[in-house]
Amino acid sequence: MKTPAEVQALRYSFVGISIAAVTGIAHRLHINQTTVALMFLVMVLLTSAYWGLRYALLMAVIATAAFNFFFLPPVGTFTIADPQNWVALFAFLVTALVASNLAERARREAEGAKQRRLEVERLYGLSQRLLATDNVLELLNAAIAEETKADPDFQCVVDASRQDTGFETSPDSPLVQLLEKATGNQAGTVAFGTEAAQMMKLGGKAVVIGPGDIREAHRTGEFVPVDELERCAEVLKQAIKELC
Repeated sequence: MKTPAEVQALRYSFVGISIAAVTGIAHRLHINQTTVALMFLVMVLLTSAYWGLRYALLMAVIATAAFNFFFLPPVGTFTIADPQNWVALFAFLVTALVASNLAERARREAEGAKQRRLEVERLYGLSQRLLATDNVLELLNAAIAEETKADPDFQCVVDASRQDTGFETSPDSPLVQLLEKATGNQAGTVAFGTEAAQMMKLGGKAVVIGPGDIREAHRTGEFVPVDELERCAEVLKQAIKELC
């Protein structure tokens, strides 16, 4: 596999060789100036569309010099005798530069559209796997594999030092009903990380309950209002008194 420097060298070499080839053929066949200019212009457009603006700019400058030296009188010099040829040469250079810039912009937009399409496809595939599995680590590894396939330079390592499984305590459980009555709130499901699942494995019943707002937790300035803390203590006292 060629390195980026080798690829650039090959492309720059191709630019020079292609200009020389077209110049030689056109000069040998005595092709008129208009046709030669169009041939050079097409080469500049193709170069910009496939390889980018910098290669096209180099080709435009070399093509302009070749056009002047081999096809504008006096031939064989960089001198231009007829002022109209100055206009023709300048028009060719400007046209080549503008056209190559437009081709480069179209190429970038096409690449951007392709990249966005690939991203949407990857997101769709990820959403499909999300619906098919509840293993978050497996889902993350699949997403990393997809991104690595799309971008060989992408690197990511996920170290899952802890994996908590979900749990559910029946709404008919005396514990749940007692706490609903004591707090005045209806039980529901939450996506919090707690040790409740491990307690369930020991054979007990568990619920997640406590004072404060989860939106204020695990962040700078985390706090729990004193009145809520006191109310929680009363609820826990009542639960211990009735269940223990």
